[in-house]
Amino acid sequence: MAAEPAVDRLDAVRTEFDVAAMLNLSGLSGRVDRVCELGAGTHECAECMIAALGVDVYEVYGTPGARLGQWHGLPQVVMRPPYARSLVDTESGSVDLVHAQQLFVRRPFVTVVGYLEEMIRVARPGGTVAFGAITEYCIDDVVLRRWIDGDSTDCHVLPRAWTIDMLDRRGLTLLGSYVQLITTGRSELLVFRKRQVRSVR
Repeated sequence: MAAEPAVDRLDAVRTEFDVAAMLNLSGLSGRVDRVCELGAGTHECAECMIAALGVDVYEVYGTPGARLGQWHGLPQVVMRPPYARSLVDTESGSVDLVHAQQLFVRRPFVTVVGYLEEMIRVARPGGTVAFGAITEYCIDDVVLRRWIDGDSTDCHVLPRAWTIDMLDRRGLTLLGSYVQLITTGRSELLVFRKRQVRSVR
């Protein structure tokens, strides 16, 4: 039992690092109106994001987990019920940053693509779309051996080049990426900007 606070602190430090790296790649700073997070199970990421960006509204799609009371200290948070691959409760073009940290690591390909299309829809022009996924960059013989020995049948690989190309065709520009440590090995968090729509004269 004594080790639990140390584990919690390690997770908190890792979350702070991940949020700082994501915001650095996105170029977001100062106050933003609205952030949307997919797959949130704990409050740590929301807490870091609200502190860094002074967020007015922080939408959360996901299960709040056992520590429900800790969300009550974040009045900016609006809980949304999780859907299969939809963000139906969020208006189109309304979000400055929409992100999913580790949700896609354990979701099938078609579900991930459906979520990506919804993330594009809700992001405002100039807004940021960010998500973590297991790409080819995250796999080596050591990771594969760990998956096989541990019977990790719920780890899903997202093809990196195809995904970047697909999102580019839908108006997103890759800003950069970085590697995250996860329980099954590594994932890559990719950060995109939604291009401004040019007016036709």
